[in-house]
Amino acid sequence: MTYSQIMTDYIGHGTHAARPATPNVAAGVAAVYYETDTGNTFVWSGSAWVQVNTSGSALTKLSETVLAAAAATITFSAIVGTYRSLQLRIDARGDAVATFANLQFRFNGDTGANYDQQAQSANGGTVSSSAVFAQTQGSCGWIAAATAPAGVSSAALIDINNYAGTTFNKEAVCQGSLKQGTSAGNLFLNTGRIFWRSSAAITSISLFPDTGNFAAGTVASLYGIS
Repeated sequence: MTYSQIMTDYIGHGTHAARPATPNVAAGVAAVYYETDTGNTFVWSGSAWVQVNTSGSALTKLSETVLAAAAATITFSAIVGTYRSLQLRIDARGDAVATFANLQFRFNGDTGANYDQQAQSANGGTVSSSAVFAQTQGSCGWIAAATAPAGVSSAALIDINNYAGTTFNKEAVCQGSLKQGTSAGNLFLNTGRIFWRSSAAITSISLFPDTGNFAAGTVASLYGIS
């Protein structure tokens, strides 16, 4: 057997879906598999694949969208279920003729009245809170839109723990910001908790403004957290 054949038998790489249920190795021999779509590395224990962290970072970028033209929706689909949590990092601007638009999202394409939310916002020294139930989407604050100051975008983080679990309903934790002017009263911070009335594993996430489109230059990145 040549050296290249030995390496093929003992070290494999490919997508998560292509990882074999068992490696083609003799009993007692180590095997390693690297997933090219998730960045995960697995070692064969003799009876199961065990994930090991070789990147030195808990975050693995799964997918990213950078808009070259305006788009109504950004969707991350076929999300692998091999991580403990997900994080979305968003830097966005809208094209609606307004100072801001609401940043909204749905899980698994669910348009039913299955989203409940508690939110808190700060504007200067004023803090307010609200709760809504049975919404058809989650909301993560606002994004600057067409009549906000030129060159201004809005940042948002959405964290989803245990997204691949099937025992409990899902909860997303959101943080966002908005600058809609350059004078007092035009800076906002938002935090929120969005509860999705489903215990299904999350396999897709759609982002969209409540009016207009995401403007060109908007960036949305999806990370897996081990």
